[in-house]
Amino acid sequence: MFQPRKLRVTYSVDKPDGEMVEFAIRLDEHGLLEDLPADGPAWTHMNAERCANCTVEGAACRAALAIVPVVEAFIDIDSLQQVRARACLPNYTAEIEAPISHVASSIMGLSMAASGCPKIAPFRGMAIFHQPFSTLEETVIRAAGFTLLGRWAHGTLADEDPFAPLIDAWQRLEEVNMLISRSLRDHCAADAALNGLVNLDMFAKAGVFGLKSALVALRPALLAWDLGLPPPGNRSGVV
Repeated sequence: MFQPRKLRVTYSVDKPDGEMVEFAIRLDEHGLLEDLPADGPAWTHMNAERCANCTVEGAACRAALAIVPVVEAFIDIDSLQQVRARACLPNYTAEIEAPISHVASSIMGLSMAASGCPKIAPFRGMAIFHQPFSTLEETVIRAAGFTLLGRWAHGTLADEDPFAPLIDAWQRLEEVNMLISRSLRDHCAADAALNGLVNLDMFAKAGVFGLKSALVALRPALLAWDLGLPPPGNRSGVV
């Protein structure tokens, strides 16, 4: 039996100076299990700019508050620095050697999706089934799958364009990323954290334009799976 899901992800990053830094993130289907602080650094404040139709009360952006530990840990590191990082989940550990901006993107994306920011709320379902260090292709397909599951849950799967909410959610995510990035520019001594957000923004933009081509490419395999048949050209049933 499936139970309401809780997830704990611990990221460990070996910084270029030899220091190891950890980020422990706990969440359930409602979001982060630990309360975010009521306030944060000046760059988290929404006094100067606020997302259109933002409903969050208080001076600080919840998505920005959720990534403060990542920003501060990587504040003086160049985004192209190669680091070794590990993500420990309950049933497996993922390890990667990659530019620190790619690692930062993975941690920031999870933290922001679970932060309680209403603009990014559609991605909370993906967060509870987090896949560390995802590629663009993996992210697009997972987002499409969760969108269809969400439409099924709402009873609107038969709508003319079931992916319209996903496109809209990606565009709202772009707005959040843009405003936080603007606030961060004067705060960071180097660009690791800033380019981590840039990577997330690129995922959002690429998702909007890449979803159709990804679905076209996957259509033969998806049709075969749905019918219980092997993909075209593989009628023997050998996968």
